[in-house]
Amino acid sequence: MKKRIAALAAACAVLAGGIFLLTGRQEMQTIPAADEAERIAYLRSQGREGWLVGEQAVTVPSDWGSCPEYAALQEAQQLPLRQAAGKAGTVYTYALSGSTMQAQLLVADGILAGAMCYDPAAPEIREIFLH
Repeated sequence: MKKRIAALAAACAVLAGGIFLLTGRQEMQTIPAADEAERIAYLRSQGREGWLVGEQAVTVPSDWGSCPEYAALQEAQQLPLRQAAGKAGTVYTYALSGSTMQAQLLVADGILAGAMCYDPAAPEIREIFLH
């Protein structure tokens, strides 16, 4: 089972890299996410409905060496994760309607810096939000 999860996580990373290569280096998006209404609007723009189940204050890491897949996902989505490095932020976790999946939105300076969906039972498996 662990090999299967690792293979799926690797496939997600490859997919993120492929999307990044196909889209090329484009300008990062600036998506407002300072308040609940803006975060819910973002989820809806991705075809998802959900409700807040948690939030946690964080400092956005400046080195993503321990989790390069997460950084690659954000680059593929053109989200400004690297520009938020070292800043104070908040991770908002949403339960998604009709699914066991959850969404995590990383917000720094009122801007969406990172976003992902995952299954809490297998958090290594990440799904990409596409704009």
